[in-house]
This record gives sequence, structure tokens and C-alpha cells, in this order.
Amino acid sequence: MKIGNLAFIPQYSIELKNLQISFYTRIFEIKITRVMTTKLTLTLDDAVIRKAKRYARAKGRSVSELVESYFKSITGKEDNEPDELSSSVKALMGSFKAPKDFDYKKILQKEKLRKHG
Repeated sequence: MKIGNLAFIPQYSIELKNLQISFYTRIFEIKITRVMTTKLTLTLDDAVIRKAKRYARAKGRSVSELVESYFKSITGKEDNEPDELSSSVKALMGSFKAPKDFDYKKILQKEKLRKHG
């Protein structure tokens, strides 16, 4: 049973002739809100904004939270910090010795031309 923002879970009921008494546990709905300290104005395509709002609503978040999360993900590490290598890549290190004149960029370009024309 739900009344406003409160939910009640039935624990047990007692029936006496034409009377039923139900005992419920009260569950409070708590929403934690964060205070944003700086306002940012963005100019975006209307369709993008509508889709972002729909996505945020479906995820139970605000568009501001989505944008903040995205910015944190792309700025989380400094540009001068090297990427961490996975254990499988570390295991491969030293297993291949390339010739001195090996130029992977030329080979990559040649293979892209061969594949895509």
C-alpha cells in the first residue's frame, strides 16, 4: 500500500468475525539531493535535449547529473598520466621483437587502403 511518498508493507492481519485488522511496516522514501554550486549554460540541438531528458527520467537522474558524470569520466585522469595496462597486455610485453625498420603507421595505412579502397 502506498500513501503519498510513503510505502507500507503488510506484516500480518487478524480477522475477527466481520472485522479485519492489518498491521503494516512503514517505509519512508528518502531522496538525497545534491547541491550544485556552479551553473553552466549549454547550447544544444532541441532533439538532443529531449532525448537527454527522456534518458535521465528513465534512469531517475537529472540532466545535470548526467552531464557532471560525463565530465568527470573524461577529466578523471590527468593528460600526462599514462593509461594503466591490463594484465593480459602486460603478459604480452616482450613476446614480439619488431625489426628496426618496422613502421606500424605505414602498415596500418596500407591495410586500411586495402580494406576500404
